[in-house]
Formats: sequence, C-alpha cells, structure tokens
Amino acid sequence: MAGYYGSGNSFSDKIAAEMKERAKKTAKKWLKRILIAIAPFIPAIFVVVMAGAGAMQIFSVFGGIADAIFGSNDVETRVAYEGDLNRLSLDEILTIVENDQLDSSFYRNLMFNRDEFLHLLKSVKEINEDYVAQTITIQVRHTYQEWKEDDTYAANPAAAGGHYETKTEYLDREILEDSRDIEKYQIDWQMVYTMCITKLPISERVWSVSGDAAEGEKVVHYGENYEDIDAAIEACRMKYDYITDLARSAQTSYTLAECKSMVHTPYLYGDPDTEEGEWEYYVPHSVIRSASSAYTTIYYTTTSIEDPETHEVSNYLSNIAEASFMPLYDLTMRRYTYNYDFGYTCDMMALAPGGNKVTEKLEMYRAYESGLGPDENGNAKPGVILWTQDLTGYLLPEGYTFEDFPTSTRVVNTGDGNGGSIDFDYSGLEFDEGLAGSFVMAALEKVGCKYSQALRNEEGYYDCSSLVTRVAKEVGITISGGTAAGIAKSLYLAGRAVDPADMKQGDLIFYARKNDNGSWKQPGRFMHISHVSIYMGDGRQVHARNEKYGVSVNNYTGYEMVLICRPLYK
Repeated sequence: MAGYYGSGNSFSDKIAAEMKERAKKTAKKWLKRILIAIAPFIPAIFVVVMAGAGAMQIFSVFGGIADAIFGSNDVETRVAYEGDLNRLSLDEILTIVENDQLDSSFYRNLMFNRDEFLHLLKSVKEINEDYVAQTITIQVRHTYQEWKEDDTYAANPAAAGGHYETKTEYLDREILEDSRDIEKYQIDWQMVYTMCITKLPISERVWSVSGDAAEGEKVVHYGENYEDIDAAIEACRMKYDYITDLARSAQTSYTLAECKSMVHTPYLYGDPDTEEGEWEYYVPHSVIRSASSAYTTIYYTTTSIEDPETHEVSNYLSNIAEASFMPLYDLTMRRYTYNYDFGYTCDMMALAPGGNKVTEKLEMYRAYESGLGPDENGNAKPGVILWTQDLTGYLLPEGYTFEDFPTSTRVVNTGDGNGGSIDFDYSGLEFDEGLAGSFVMAALEKVGCKYSQALRNEEGYYDCSSLVTRVAKEVGITISGGTAAGIAKSLYLAGRAVDPADMKQGDLIFYARKNDNGSWKQPGRFMHISHVSIYMGDGRQVHARNEKYGVSVNNYTGYEMVLICRPLYK
C-alpha cells in the first residue's frame, strides 16, 4: 500500500504542511498553464468569451436537466458542500455523507475515510437524541368541609338542621418526568473530530496517500472498530451524577411525604374551611450532584428567602446552567492528544473542513479565563454560559444544604469529594509524553469523584487501589493486585521498587498507616500497607484520599511512606 510516515512531527504539523504544499503546487501549475495558453490568443479572447456565454446558457439548461435526473456529481458541487460544513447542521452533514456527495479529496483533507466519518456523525447523533421519559404518580391531599344533615331530618324534614365536617381525601396526580429537563447538553461533532485527529503523531498511524485503500485492502486510521472515535466521544459526552433521577427510577409512585423529602415545588391553595377545600401537593424534581464533560460543567445558582413573620429561612435552587470549564478541556486534551498546544491546535483546525466552527468553539471555551475565576468575594464564578433555565420554586427539603449541589460559587467536579475546588494549579505541570503522563492525566480527570470502598467499582466512585487499577486499565497499563498491599507486593516482587530520590511522574507511593493507638491499620498485609497514591511530579500526588475529600490532589510527604514502585509502562 502506498503510504507516508512522519519522522517525529506531530499530526497537526503534517496536516498543515500537506495542505499548504498542495495549495502552493496547484497554484503554480495552473498559473503557468494559463500564461502559456493565452499569450498568442489575447485578441481572440473577447470573441470567444462572448460566444461561449451563449453556449453556456444552453449547456446550463441541459446540465440542470441532467442534474435533476441523475443528481449532481461534479467536483464543484462537492466543494460547495465542503465549504458549507461550517454552517450546516449535524443532520444536514449526515445526509450529505450518507448520500455520498463528497469525493475522496474531502476525506483525504479530513484525514477520515467515509465509514469513519459516518460512524462519528451517527454516534454523536444517537447520543444527542438519547433521552428517557416516564410518567410518575404523586399523592395529593384534599381537605374540605362536607355538610352533614342532623338525625332529625327523617322524622321532621322541616325542622331538620345540620353541620359541616372536615374531610380529607388522597388523590393521584400524574407528572411527566423527562431527562431532557436537565440533560440539554449536546456533543459537538467538531470537538470529537478535533480530539481524534490530534490524538497521535502521524508516525504512529498508517495513511493512504490518495485517501483510498487498494482493492481488498483496509486502511485503519482510528482502530479496527473505531475505538479511538468512540473514546473521543466518551470523553466529550456529559457524565451525570444524580441525587434524584425520577425519569429513570424504578419507583413511579410517591406519597406526599416522599415528595416532600426530595427537592420539590410546593403547592398549597384553597381554604380547608370551605366546601371547595384546600389542595396540597409537592412536585418532586430530578436533581444532579454533579455533571461535567471534557469542556463544560453544569451547576445550579441558589437563593435563600426569609419569612418576614416567622424569620424562617427557605433555601431554593433558582437556576440551572451549563458553562465552559477550560481546565477540564485543557486537562482532557493534554491527556488525550499528542503534543497539545492550544494556539497551534486552533491554527491547524482552521485548515480542516468545518474548521472555522471548531476554532470558534475552542476560542469560546478558552474564554474561561475571563469567566471561571475568583469574583470580588473570592468565590468561583461560571465561565461562558452555554444555556441557562429558570427553576421555579425548587425548594430544598429539610436536611439538604447548598453543599449537596454543584453551585455557581463551588464549581463541580474539581476535587474535595463533594464537588469542591482543587487546591492546586496544574497549568504549569509538565506531563510525560508516554504512558506515565497519560496515567497521571487520566487520574486527574477523576478528581472530584466520591470515595467509597463498597462502591469502588461503580462509575463515579473509587477507593485508593481501584483508582490506580481502573485508571491504569483505561490507558493500557496492567497493574495487578486488588488492594494497595496487593499492588505493592506484585510490583515489589517484580523488581519494580525505586529509590525515593529517583521518584518520577506515574510512580506509585505506598503508605503503612497507623491508628491513633499506634497499631497498624492493616497489620496482616504486605509491609502493613493500607494506602496508595499516584505521584504527579512537582511534589504532588493524586489519590482517592478518604470519604471527606474523595479523589483529590495534595502535596506529597514522606510521612508513613514505606515503598515506591514504578509500573511497567509499555
């Protein structure tokens, strides 16, 4: 198969160089041909043009008929489609690709073949259109007055009297719960595309010069089964951690007390001392604990209202919004792509089909620097708002606090186990280009997740050892041992122990911790080891710390450290 291979330059270098060189050669070739051709015939050009104009009208008529019958297949039409990618919707682009209205030059410039591009678009569309809705039943209390005739009515109706009795009945009310009330996030296919083509240097890919494989030959760009495309989509999709998810819950019927125990909007109207009576019910709401994608976060704004008479304070969620979160984007790209540089990525992407749209989005997310950051009160504030929605009367039940929710003053998914802010700035941290760097960056993406030994294998939960083994598996590293002590033992026996003075990024730090009375927390395990962390470099470590802090970052100290090992990164 004809192919070309890089020699250390990044994939983006190759794209830019190839496109510039192609344009330069094409321009020189056609300029030379035009000058040679027209020199002897300049006096006749005017006559030819005038005659040609009439002929073109005739040809255009027949051409229009042919296009109507057979469809347009000419290069100019396809180029027009390619130029329109910046303003076409996902559905429109998908239709063009499915109808095979783009020629091989488009895919060669895109560095995708048709099947790969089609898989990307279809997968993004499927996720963006995925939602869940179900009808739930809530209990309604109706308190009213009912007239009761006296017992004398039967004997002497003329002298009969009566009285009102207070009655209470419980009725059902149906409410439609739709996941789209919260899950408004849409994956940008352009962002997925950006992550795909910048993932690896071209020297680690096999490309066809023409963009077409030879007969019977398959050119693999992004995995045999599109693994790289799917991985990019997974990185870009929003991960939701719900406190209450009514649209997916197996329970579909809720009592008055159950509704009131959730975040709800209260309804109380009417007069219980009348025949019409008083109606009381509480509409429960699905609410998230956290939500973030590779480049955005969802959060609530909150408010407190004091009753002027009782002075009781009620806490409400007042808005839900999605905003750009550049630290997540930077971290994802630095982990996922090869030799990531924001400015150069924007320049390179502007050359690709649909690239203007990508660049606009990248610059928008970059606007984080004028958004998320301390306000005048020292609190975090949202970045570029992508969408926002008013929430009417979302009352927090007794026992809930704002700390249970990702709020505008406490940005989600950044590190104290409850969505709190991280205590370090990773922007100056250099990541190794190999698996060790990928290992650390993948672990940093888990910062903000909950700590739980019972749920250690569930999405969004880790303990110290499962963080190490699950993240290692994500990036293609094999680390065996189910506990911190088990991991330490397997690496130690394999000769992977290193001197603390030689500690490098990606090394594992093992601790033997003691109880307050001086006894070992894990007396029967290898070297009494009870905890493991991942060394980031610059004196810091990332680990599933405990239930209070969750997956977080702090400074490394040698206190209680008993062993350092280096996994086999290959």
